[in-house]
Amino acid sequence: MIMSSLAGDATLRDTEIDVCREIEDWRGLRIERPNRFRIEFRVGGMEIGHLHVGNTLHVLFPKVLGGRLRELGRGIVHEIHPESGWVTHLLEASSDVGPALRLLELSYLHKAFVVGQNSSNDLAESSDEFEARLAAVEPDAEIRDLVTSATGSNRLK
Repeated sequence: MIMSSLAGDATLRDTEIDVCREIEDWRGLRIERPNRFRIEFRVGGMEIGHLHVGNTLHVLFPKVLGGRLRELGRGIVHEIHPESGWVTHLLEASSDVGPALRLLELSYLHKAFVVGQNSSNDLAESSDEFEARLAAVEPDAEIRDLVTSATGSNRLK
């Protein structure tokens, strides 16, 4: 299990381990460590985000959604891909973990439930479960609309 190896890694900060620990049980999510500097989070083979060891979380969204999240102050521009949907969030203190988890869950929901690009049924949850998880992320109406209407979540009904 990846968490046992991460927990013993002296190069990781507590905030990075906390993020991994909180999401490790999400249905269909895989945590991978392709090298000692990066931890990736994948759903159905698609990346939802990654941690750069040291304190930087990058979370992937469609360009419009990522841009709006940055405008709302939920993250900052990706330093290498500023015109993309990537949202950067710094994990500098324990208080940064909650906002990081909300960003990851929003990306997870987009990939796992809305886009539906995973061919297995492992990620299929009911519309009620999707709605409950989305509500827990506390999106404002505009973010909710971007997640649900721009990607066709009506397929869940």
